[in-house]
This record gives sequence, C-alpha cells and structure tokens, in this order.
Amino acid sequence: MSNSKPLGYDSLKAVIPYMKMNVRYEMSCRLPFIRNLDRLLPARFDVVEFDVYQTRINDTTYRLGLVRQYPEGYEVPMTDKEVNDAGGRGMDMTEHGFNVLLHRHAITPGDIDIAPGQRIPHDGRVANANRVLFERHVRVYEKALTLRQQQGDDLSNTAQIGHDGFDDLLGHNLLAPDDREQRLLDYLLPFSAESIRMKLHDFRARLVPFQCRQFNTPLPFVPMIQLTISSPRGKEIYRHAYNMKLGEAMKELNTKLLGGRNGVHHIRYLILKQPVMIIRLPVGLRFAVGAVSIAGSAEMNLEALQPIVEESSFPLNMLRMTGSFLHPADYEHPKVRSARTLKIHNDSEVLDVLPILRSLQNQNVILKCHSSRLQEQQQVILVENWIDGDKEIGKSLSLELMGMLSVQNLRTQIMFRFMGSRDLANNVNMPMRNGNNLQVKFVPLNNRTTRLNRRVNWRVEMKVVPGAEDEEY
Repeated sequence: MSNSKPLGYDSLKAVIPYMKMNVRYEMSCRLPFIRNLDRLLPARFDVVEFDVYQTRINDTTYRLGLVRQYPEGYEVPMTDKEVNDAGGRGMDMTEHGFNVLLHRHAITPGDIDIAPGQRIPHDGRVANANRVLFERHVRVYEKALTLRQQQGDDLSNTAQIGHDGFDDLLGHNLLAPDDREQRLLDYLLPFSAESIRMKLHDFRARLVPFQCRQFNTPLPFVPMIQLTISSPRGKEIYRHAYNMKLGEAMKELNTKLLGGRNGVHHIRYLILKQPVMIIRLPVGLRFAVGAVSIAGSAEMNLEALQPIVEESSFPLNMLRMTGSFLHPADYEHPKVRSARTLKIHNDSEVLDVLPILRSLQNQNVILKCHSSRLQEQQQVILVENWIDGDKEIGKSLSLELMGMLSVQNLRTQIMFRFMGSRDLANNVNMPMRNGNNLQVKFVPLNNRTTRLNRRVNWRVEMKVVPGAEDEEY
C-alpha cells in the first residue's frame, strides 16, 4: 500500500510553475481546484510559436482553419476534401462561398501588429476568380468524359489529374480559345473516365459560389471552424459553427492558451513565423523571453514586441533572423547587435553579407546561406578581419555554406597567408594581432553527392582561442 500523500496547497503552488504547460492545461480541465490555483501562477514555456492562424506551445500545435462540411452521402469535391484533410483554409468566406484574402482584420486591444504599416498584396480582396475560366474547363472536361466513355476505358490512366489539368490561359484571349481547349482535351484523353469525372466534379464545385450569388441559393455545404490539435500523442479535431471571423476565433484560442494567469510568463524561445501578421492576444499579457526568431524586419518585429516582452529580456540569449525581408539596417538595430548569439538565415539574393559580418560584435554569429552569397575570397577577407581585430577569447563565427564544393583551397590559402598551422584534428590555427589565436574548423554537413550533383555543404567555424603563451602559462 502506498504511503504517498497528496500535495497540499503550498506544495502545489511551488510545483505547478515548473510543470509542462500541456500537463497544466490537462490538469486544469479535469480538476477545478487545480484550475483556480493554476490561474494564479505564471506560466513557463519552452517554445511559443505564433503564425497567422496557428499557435504552438512546446510540442503541441493548435491550428485553425475553415472547412466545408458536406451532408452525409454527398460526394465531396476533390479539392475540398484535400483542404479539409489538411485542416481547412486559412481564409474567411463570404455568404456565397467566396474566399476572402484577408489576414489583417481590425486590431483589437491586446493584439500585436508585428509589421505596422506594411501591406499584404490583395489584403481584403474577395477571391472572385474567373467564372469564364471555370466554365471553359467544365466544357472541356465534359467533352473529354464523353469521348473517354465512347472509346472505352480499359487501358486508360487511372492516376488522379493534378494541376496540369488546369490551364489558366483558357480564361484569356491571348490565344485562340479553340486551340487551348484542344490542347487540354488531348492531355485529358489518356486518363480514365473516373479520373476525368472526379476532376469535372471539382470544377463544377468552383462554379457554386457564382451560382449561389446569382440565384441566391444556399451553399451545398456548411462552413465550420476547425481546431486541429497536433502533439506526439496524435491529432485531435474539434469543429465549431462559423459564427465569427477566423481572426476572432484565433484571439479566443490564444486567450484560452495564454490568458487569465497572473504575473510575467517565461518563454525560453519565442518564434514569429511570418514577416507580416497580427498576433491575436489577450489584454495585459507579459513575457520574459530568452531567445527570439523573426522572419521579417528586425526593427519592425522587435519594436512591435515591446508591449508584451519585458525589457529585462534584453540582451537576448539568442536571436534568429530568417527570410528574404532582411536589409542592412536590420543588423544595426541595438537588440540585434546585443544578442549573445545571432543566427542569420540569409535567403536574399541582393544582400551583401560580408560588410555585415565584418561589423557584427555579437559573442557568437551563425550564418546559413548559399556559398554564392559568400564566396571563397570573401571568406579569406573575413579571416583577415578577425586576425587583425581585437576579438576576445570565446568569440565565434560559424558559416553554414550550402553548395560549397570543397574547402581544400580555402584551408591552404589561409594557412600559408596567415602563418597558420594544422593540428591533429586538421584545424588551422593562426596567430592574431592581439596575442590570441584564431582557430578555423571545416565540418562536412550531411553531404549526399550523386554522379550528377557533386555540390556539397560545409560549415566553416572560426573561434578565438588562447594564444601559445597563454596555453603554456
């Protein structure tokens, strides 16, 4: 018989803040006593990730989407089935079934616009599409189905017709419509009658919003907001009547996940997935964060976080900057330059990273980019910059270079040019002007070469280590 006793109020109060948040959520749902106590205590999160209609708390993802729920026995169009299976669309819908390309509804108290003033293309536009385009597809598919059935169906292709079965030029007068239709017809005829029929059903479904608007008829489906919860334990799905905008539903979701607790919550790693979005949050939320990942402008994203991130969080332990929206000015931001570790994933083809790398003073800098963004001679210049500089022991720069064929020439160049020597691990050690040593390592990264593709990936690691005199002492 167990001698263990249930934890008292004070013991629970001491233990709960260190429990995993997903465990706290579950306990709060099942035990009213725990629920009341849990709300009085600040939360600790390992990871919080915000997307437009998705929030991740540690290893559990909560995603909202709009699904089309058809009556039982109704043949669900192929595209709608695929979207429903994926968790729904991240777009609102008009009463007639048109998608609304809107990610930025009116901001409400507590919300954070991480890129104020930035516009999203087509923001707020109803996706009216091209009715003529869909009608012409229906006509061609009906003709293809008739011909396929007349010719017999034994030897035809039973594969699903993909995007190649959609010709966006059918809706334009750039070429003779008959020529475009014949080309699409020739493409469809090798497919089975069933494959053609399924795709035809799909195109007819795309005309439904136009018909509902024209004749004021009801939709053949019921739009529903779907919440998909994904975790290592599996997937849970819940559906709710579509009686609010997705942005409003997202605010309710984040309020349940993050709101209603006292104190400053602690987040080890805060991730903003999009460069431009509104984070729907409850009023009065405050975080102390250790690391941040952004996908947009550092100035906009980091400044926008001020209402919810404690100033004591800075300097950050780590800041990760990724995407194609980075500019040289982003690397001048004080919160970027003060981060202990700065990770840069440079997707921009126009950003010259060499001047940026030479100017950064962070303790650790990690750059991931294609080798064409930082060529061999530029890497030699970087080594020279570090050797002539006054960097203290422990500072490091790691270059993860995609598509770099070989490091042999780089290794030879820096060794002879800067009086370097190799150690037993094949690293190059070079004396620095301030008496320290610069150690350069060359690490292969999961390289898979084939006869046709021999481009490989390398990580070039530079680190300031004690000089020979310091080591002897």
